[in-house]
Amino acid sequence: MAAIVILLGVLTVLIYRQNRPNNLGKVTINQTTFTVEIVADEPSRQAGLMFRKSLPERHGMLFIFDQPDIYPFWMRNTPLALDIIYIDEDRRVINICTMPPQTDQRCVPTRPAQYVLELEAGSAKQYGITPDMPIDFDLPEGF
Repeated sequence: MAAIVILLGVLTVLIYRQNRPNNLGKVTINQTTFTVEIVADEPSRQAGLMFRKSLPERHGMLFIFDQPDIYPFWMRNTPLALDIIYIDEDRRVINICTMPPQTDQRCVPTRPAQYVLELEAGSAKQYGITPDMPIDFDLPEGF
């Protein structure tokens, strides 16, 4: 029974990914620009980077929420290790968690966040991203 539930979950994510629009934007932090997939609705937030085995260099996912709040993130069904970067409504870095793959361990912002940026683990250190750093967004119309 558990295997059927897991299979149905995987199929739902795969079907959703095939049918969702290709919403790409740019995020610039500390003079480095990242190409990001934008997720701004609940189904795409739940799918996130699940089941992805790689990310191109300087690529990630930007989660956009309607309002600032405490949004915990975890890595269930995510085979990639990721940096989770919480960003406030003024587009400044709140805090950063480096998360191992396939864990239910939670990363939580230290104060309410409106955006969350997921990058390959080690990116924050590699590109000198630190708390309170400003972030510029170049997003498609409607975001």
